[in-house]
Amino acid sequence: MKRDVDYLVSVIVPVSNDGEILSVFCRELFAMLQSKYAHFEIVLIDDASADNTYLVVSSLTTEIDCLRYLRLSSEVGREIAITAGFETAIGDIIVVMLPEYDPVSLVPEMIEKSHSTGLLVIGRATDGLY
Repeated sequence: MKRDVDYLVSVIVPVSNDGEILSVFCRELFAMLQSKYAHFEIVLIDDASADNTYLVVSSLTTEIDCLRYLRLSSEVGREIAITAGFETAIGDIIVVMLPEYDPVSLVPEMIEKSHSTGLLVIGRATDGLY
């Protein structure tokens, strides 16, 4: 499969007490990004989780080399965590994903739409989750 090489993709993932789902989510996201893009990063922004999120991320960093982790010192909310992600991301195209809701499978389509149009792409749930 052709891998796009002319731009860097950053995926910002705000997390808050997501230790139970984070490992599977990050592995799935990494596998998809690795198959489609030559240059990418996954930026986890931890909104001061009180569960085992830090331990899960510590383990993931040994197997996913493009994983970056920023732990906020106090709980500030998802929007501020996403803002911190934008401040630290280095990608030409930036995607924000919520691990408990957003399907990894939609990322390539959203990136292609943004890359081809140069516009902001916003996903919207159609099953009433939001």
